[in-house]
Amino acid sequence: MSYKNNSGLTVARILYPIALLALILFVAMAFQLGQVLRDRTALHEARAQQDQPFEDTQKVRTQLDALAVGTLKLAQAGNKNAKTIINQLKEMGITVRLPEAAANAPAGTTGSSAALPSKP
Repeated sequence: MSYKNNSGLTVARILYPIALLALILFVAMAFQLGQVLRDRTALHEARAQQDQPFEDTQKVRTQLDALAVGTLKLAQAGNKNAKTIINQLKEMGITVRLPEAAANAPAGTTGSSAALPSKP
């Protein structure tokens, strides 16, 4: 009987599976890199789209702050309607306070920072 010994490992028999494994890993890593780069681009675009609405929100908030501070000043000056509005805001949990820069500034000047209505 003739018997072949197939138990011998040669470089050629090992190189093919290792090369195939390396190719599969390379393709998987390339795919993952492409996905990450697409996600990164999408996130940058989403952030850029939020810049304008955020600026608009800041403008509206600044205008609302100025309105609330003006109402508070009128209430402190004795305006009955302004007092009613400030009391209603307090009932809703909104506290209006003068900006610190305007409160400490001499009369006739305005501070650059407005008070923010806040809920306690």
